[in-house]
Amino acid sequence: MNNTLQNPIIHSPSKEEIIDHLQLYRSQNVGPATFFRLVEVFGSVRSAIENFNGFFINKNPKRSIKILPRDEAEKELEEVEKFNARILLYHDPKYPQLLREIHDFPPLITIKGNIEILENKKIAVVGARNASMNALSFARRIAVEISQSSLTTVSGMAKGIDTTIHEASILGGTIAVLGGGIDNVYPAENKRLYDQISKSSLLISEKKFNSTPKPENFVQRNRIISGLSLAVIVVEASLNSGSLTTARFALQQNRDLYAVPGSPFDCRCFGCNRLIKDGANMITDVEDLYREISDLKCKYLNLSKKSDLTKTVQLKTDKTSNHQIPSGTDIDKLCNEIVKKLDNMPIEINEIISELNVSSNIVNAALIQLELLDKVEINQGRVSARID
Repeated sequence: MNNTLQNPIIHSPSKEEIIDHLQLYRSQNVGPATFFRLVEVFGSVRSAIENFNGFFINKNPKRSIKILPRDEAEKELEEVEKFNARILLYHDPKYPQLLREIHDFPPLITIKGNIEILENKKIAVVGARNASMNALSFARRIAVEISQSSLTTVSGMAKGIDTTIHEASILGGTIAVLGGGIDNVYPAENKRLYDQISKSSLLISEKKFNSTPKPENFVQRNRIISGLSLAVIVVEASLNSGSLTTARFALQQNRDLYAVPGSPFDCRCFGCNRLIKDGANMITDVEDLYREISDLKCKYLNLSKKSDLTKTVQLKTDKTSNHQIPSGTDIDKLCNEIVKKLDNMPIEINEIISELNVSSNIVNAALIQLELLDKVEINQGRVSARID
């Protein structure tokens, strides 16, 4: 998101607002970044839905954006409510403040369980699916220590370390971030754990109701695990472990990162050892964790008091109506100007806005068109030319 966007009004959304957000966010090829660029271009979610098809040219089937039919959005909301779950929009007062501050936070999440847990300070703990017995034992001790420190654990409910963390801290509160829909139990053997968390703790998903997890979903899920948390602890991980993506997200999101060292002869430990070599904080026993938790709690003690939503969140709301594209604007010409300035080295979108001296909504309109044409790649607010 660029820093020219206006701040949202934090409020409890109406049913129609929720359906609007579902309709746009569940549209084909619309992720968090595209969602907010569309809102920036058209001034509101509803306006984006109503005007998209008549504004952009979809020449590339692979990148084509197709707005979800409204009845499908209505059906999802109905299914969520029948499941005793709830959808939170990003400007809902209950939406987690820390998550709202990351770059590519989801415009909406679906939750089931004890919503009050979202107000707790949280620490994420992740690790290997095929974890060693020693790692599982240490993870169990970590989870207990976190719970006894009045903090909530966050993990991904995968086999191994994730499952152990949830099981050991469920009485004190734990959050499981799912890779599929809120109603999808994965892995299947965690059905009992899933039911326990849904009753006494909290399940979170950004995916559509009744959707099955795909491999890419777990990477997207990991940014939410770290985004919810003050810190991330990696207990055990190989060099190709998904837990390392959570660690990378933690660094991008300015979260504290910790890793448990392991044997240099065990490939399950290579990832954690590499993290420590690259600068992650090292935890070798529970006493280390106790001291770190104390420091974290002091560091973030006044977080909720100091956080000013009007300063920390820079997004559009449906209350804005002055961002229409001026008549006569030549988007194709602007697209050509942007492409001429790009190479394979990413640059900030804000730099493009400043360089071209045009409004952010017009630049975002051009960027959407270039994405549809498969001419640019945009990641973390940075854009580069797509190299075939």
